[in-house]
Amino acid sequence: MENKKSLKITVQEKEFTIHTDEDENCILQAAELLNNLLNDYNQKAPSMREAQRNLLVALQLATDLTKKSNALKSSDLRVKELNSLINDSL
Repeated sequence: MENKKSLKITVQEKEFTIHTDEDENCILQAAELLNNLLNDYNQKAPSMREAQRNLLVALQLATDLTKKSNALKSSDLRVKELNSLINDSL
């Protein structure tokens, strides 16, 4: 069994204890990002229902993740192409 550590995070003034083997700083940064996005939606649309706000934040995070994943795949493909050109020229 993996050695997971307990980590307390706060999201929207609610404290959660999570058990993870992820980097603590990464989890804390993610919680901060989540709080910032939720707070932004609270300020921009205070009458928005919590479930709708949470869905929009999740969609925004998923969209950002998809963009970064696609960019990484594109970069990986370009590196492979360049490596192939280098190897062909040798």
